[in-house]
Amino acid sequence: MLFGTVSEVGGFSVPLVEGRRAYLLATAEKGVGGLRLTARGEAGHASRPLLSDPVPQLAGAVSRIGAHRFPIVRTPALARFLEVFGEARGVAFTDENLDADLEDIGFVGRVIAAAARNTAAPTVLHAGDKSNIIPGSAEATVDFRALPDGEDDLLAEVARLAGETVEVERLRSMHPIAAPIDGPFVDAIYAALTVEDPDGVVVPYLLPASADNKHFARLGVHGYGFVPLRVPDDFDVYGQFHSADECVPVESLYFCARVTAGILATA
Repeated sequence: MLFGTVSEVGGFSVPLVEGRRAYLLATAEKGVGGLRLTARGEAGHASRPLLSDPVPQLAGAVSRIGAHRFPIVRTPALARFLEVFGEARGVAFTDENLDADLEDIGFVGRVIAAAARNTAAPTVLHAGDKSNIIPGSAEATVDFRALPDGEDDLLAEVARLAGETVEVERLRSMHPIAAPIDGPFVDAIYAALTVEDPDGVVVPYLLPASADNKHFARLGVHGYGFVPLRVPDDFDVYGQFHSADECVPVESLYFCARVTAGILATA
């Protein structure tokens, strides 16, 4: 008996080369969390502004964080994805040109680019409520997505970018997870997929968002994102998530049922 879980955000097909499809297998997930940035100062009349006022302090911190690009980290999932796509397409992926090269492979490239590095994105700003009053404090919320083993580096870099005068408080978060990219359970997924699509290939990737596998990971269970959907080459499954008319082709659901049954029969 092989032991693991199968959850969402993986398994959908994307173009590999003409006539062949890659089915993404989420073997890892970024951690997700929030940070609160707070700048403080002396409230007063707006006719007497200072560079040390809370809003300019916060604006500088937010600008630096928003413009920052964290370095690429070749996690096991990213390395395998680049290996498979590189060999199939005749591309030698380098860190220096990775963003541009991933953009060239279409919508799946944007998903992989988001999973190639830590990210921190300012999302909410809050300060005063009157135009002629300098507020005593200003706050921003930053969404962060951390690679496995990357949380400490990410938080240290955000604190550095925020500056010494801006407080950084960690809000609720969930840690990143990673499962083996090879093994018996993964072999069972490969075998079941190949029965239904002999020209398909399962390719590990790192999910830049979150799924239920994070909860199973707390119990020591390795989780994989794999809901097998064979879709047309121009159908962006990831782009459907949370959209107004979220959908998949009906024939893709039948395909999913057959492959999933095969996984259950062998795993």
